[in-house]
Amino acid sequence: MDTITHLQGIDFAVIAAYFLIVILIGTYFARYIRQARDYFTAGANIPWWLAAISFWMATFSSLSFVTYAELGYKYGLTALTLYCIGIPGMIIGAWLFVGRWRRARQMSPIGFVEARFSPALKQVFVWTGFPLRLADNAIRIYATAIFLAAALGSEFFTMTRIIWLTGIITLSYSLLGGQWSVIVTDFVQFIILCLAVVLVFPLSVKAVDGFGSFFANMPEGFMRPLSPPYDLYQLLTWIVLVFFSFHAGWAMIQKYNCVRSEKDARRVVYAVAAWSFIG
Repeated sequence: MDTITHLQGIDFAVIAAYFLIVILIGTYFARYIRQARDYFTAGANIPWWLAAISFWMATFSSLSFVTYAELGYKYGLTALTLYCIGIPGMIIGAWLFVGRWRRARQMSPIGFVEARFSPALKQVFVWTGFPLRLADNAIRIYATAIFLAAALGSEFFTMTRIIWLTGIITLSYSLLGGQWSVIVTDFVQFIILCLAVVLVFPLSVKAVDGFGSFFANMPEGFMRPLSPPYDLYQLLTWIVLVFFSFHAGWAMIQKYNCVRSEKDARRVVYAVAAWSFIG
């Protein structure tokens, strides 16, 4: 039996269909953009469960799959511990800050800084935050390109071309439809992810000849919740990082601004925490 190492015609069709869908989503919601608030916060009319799905999808990327897969392969259960340890940071932030962000009634966290303090401080945050956002999103696109380059296995689809293509498509649907487009696209990705898990999980169990064979053949120490070099200090550091990245990150705060009330904003984070634990 031949081993398929690269994508086939049907795979390219699926990828092309997905890119077409996200562009159509952006084009569709562009008609509802009448003012800046519609663009940045979707008029604060997003249902909390939809905002929660978008938030959850924004908490990981292709980089997450690469990182946690490597950690799981090397250290076993430690990867799951590191993933779930961010949940306390979400819940603490929801209790302390989420309602306050929504109560501010601002279109963006930068708008809040200007209203609460001064335009000068807003400029400081913009110009110091922009390089960090640029680097963060560049890493996400690069991680996506690694997957696609390996899967495509084509001389034409080089890393550079894939990075350009991914970036252009992402910018296109985001700029066209604003926050509605981003959130609905995240929902489409959520459905795809759930379908993939439903399909891949039983196939993975079958590939290792069942749970019994898996547990019988796992390496020694695989089920330890922590393995060197990861210790309690690093876990506490990770909680702090999650706390600030989720509740001070501009893209995340926008999810709170999109819902109808402070209560809904808290529901968003509690739902994300629950899905992260289950996921």
